Amino acid sequence: MKEHIIVISIIAIILSIVAIYNPHSIEQLPWDSSLKFEKNITPYIVVMIVSIICYSTIFTFINATGLQDTSAHKETTKGTILNIEYSTIRVNNSPRFKVTAKYGDTVNSFDYLDESVQFHFQIGDTIIINYNPDNIKDASIDLQASIENKGQEIESNAKFKILEVTPKFSEQESLYEITGEVHSSNTPARKAIIQEVLSDQQIQRMIPGSILPCLIEGEEGNLRISI
Repeated sequence: MKEHIIVISIIAIILSIVAIYNPHSIEQLPWDSSLKFEKNITPYIVVMIVSIICYSTIFTFINATGLQDTSAHKETTKGTILNIEYSTIRVNNSPRFKVTAKYGDTVNSFDYLDESVQFHFQIGDTIIINYNPDNIKDASIDLQASIENKGQEIESNAKFKILEVTPKFSEQESLYEITGEVHSSNTPARKAIIQEVLSDQQIQRMIPGSILPCLIEGEEGNLRISI
């Protein structure tokens, strides 16, 4: 409700300014019987077009910059990501993302999400969704809670800091060599090289400098590392 009030208020201000600087456009309001129908209807059409354009533009900006009101989203549930794609807009020259997810029996799309989506999630991952109990489609993704939940879901006993990612492509698969440092509470930091077959979405998360939870198994000299 809050964002709707903001949008309507801004539209009212814009229309008021237009009317002040263009008094001739409202002289015949509400209706001048001496004029043709086309002349009488024109101001109403102009107001309608300007209102629609302003509403669409301002509402998109509010959602894209994260200013939308989520106070009604009092219930929390978990959902599964069905699709991740680029949004139709960019903010400060940075891409925004659109996520389609299923929670319960509901499938919903969440647009204008920031770049953390591509770094932390892929199709099939679990996310935290806050929603309005009176309207389950009125919802938003809690990205920070989703990231924390993802870290808790991964069984790990160490951290892997990515230093370098090198593609080792072949005709059959997209193989990558990931060089990094393994840090754990039981052993000193050590350098490790992992070779993994990664999808396009998975490789977007493998950014040098990133620290990912990992699982170390086996005995000294024959350690297996999973990230």
